[in-house]
Amino acid sequence: MIPPSWEFHFRAPPADLARLRSIREADWAARRALHIGECGGVPVHWSVDSDATVSALVGADDETWHIAFLMPVDTIDQLAAEAVDLLPPQGTAVP
Repeated sequence: MIPPSWEFHFRAPPADLARLRSIREADWAARRALHIGECGGVPVHWSVDSDATVSALVGADDETWHIAFLMPVDTIDQLAAEAVDLLPPQGTAVP
């Protein structure tokens, strides 16, 4: 049986996505979240639980969100690594 799946479309510059490398510091138990990107013009807030599940909370803030997407922290590690690969080398002027 194939588990249900969803697509989550959001927008963020690669430099912002690269900040997801610090997702483990956005501990939900400490009420910390990274504010990275937007989904349909609505902010996305990222946090991690003690079981290494990342929550992407779409809403005005990380307390009053409209929808949440849960994913393994390994998925976010891969996303952040790919975003870093898209960044220009340090010291390179970006037009």
